[in-house]
Amino acid sequence: MKFLFTCWKNAKPRLLRGIQVVLSHEEKCHSFIESNEQLTCTEVLELSCDHEEADTRMITHARHASQHFPNILIKSPDTDVFVIALNASLDIDADIFMETGVGHGRRIISLSNVRQSLGDQWCRSLLGLHAFTGCDTTSSFYGKGKISALKIAKMKVAHATTFENLGREIVLSDALKQDLSRYVCHLYGYDECSDVNTARYQLFKRGKYEEELLPPNQDSLDQHALRANFQCYIWRHATQPMLHLPTFYNHGWKVDGEGNVEIAWMTIPAAPDSILEFVNCKCTKGCENRRCSCLKASLKCTDVCQCHDCKNRYSESHDESECYEDSDTFSSCDDHSSDEDSEDEQ
Repeated sequence: MKFLFTCWKNAKPRLLRGIQVVLSHEEKCHSFIESNEQLTCTEVLELSCDHEEADTRMITHARHASQHFPNILIKSPDTDVFVIALNASLDIDADIFMETGVGHGRRIISLSNVRQSLGDQWCRSLLGLHAFTGCDTTSSFYGKGKISALKIAKMKVAHATTFENLGREIVLSDALKQDLSRYVCHLYGYDECSDVNTARYQLFKRGKYEEELLPPNQDSLDQHALRANFQCYIWRHATQPMLHLPTFYNHGWKVDGEGNVEIAWMTIPAAPDSILEFVNCKCTKGCENRRCSCLKASLKCTDVCQCHDCKNRYSESHDESECYEDSDTFSSCDDHSSDEDSEDEQ
């Protein structure tokens, strides 16, 4: 965009053909217009913006344009933009239209008609529901598409209120966390349950052993809710040019030692150490890559493993003090200790 700005401010005036072009680049915004066969470039100070994405920045421009024009057309194929614009249309005094699709599939959607069909509450609630059930910056629930998520949300008025409140404040309240947990339980078939850990346990008892078929545990869901709330807060304030957002730390993301942004999936171990260390493999190619379950868990192979030509075992000179001595683990130290010592450890 900065490259386009540099080129266009030196362009021939006749190229604009009387059309005013407003161009955003970095935090600045400039207006190009032909006047008396001269190209006039003016900075639009009220559109100085600290948004990081065009999805919300174009809504800021729509609000600004509504001061001068009764109809606004937003061209985008992105679902994120649609739900953001639908929510913002409640506060913008103009008729907003969305143009999407290409060729014969091209269509223009009137957001005013959508508002009349859904009602104001669901225009606000869809924003929260979309952020929580998966968007460009948040993950989705495996096997739970948007249609099924919306059907469940419409079954109870309380769910609509929950998603209407998501993102209103930058800090996610404990009460809203509980409401989101109640929705997730309903999404997985337990409409009277509010504890996702209980729902996980009940599904496991019913034979749903694969992790993908289970709802997230409470700790993981809390981190997901923080990310969805942070994203939704940005969307709900899309009409404001300057957001002055706090850091994303402690909102479901973190930064590693090298400065890379990572998702904070959980804040507690996935399982007790005694369970995590009960790993064995059946490798036939020497346990030399991460296909080996022991190597993947950063563990040495033990006598429990059925691997062949293993290169992931301790050498014979390995000091016995480095062997696992915790009675809850299954690593064997028989090669370095007597039966009597083993009985003492037990």
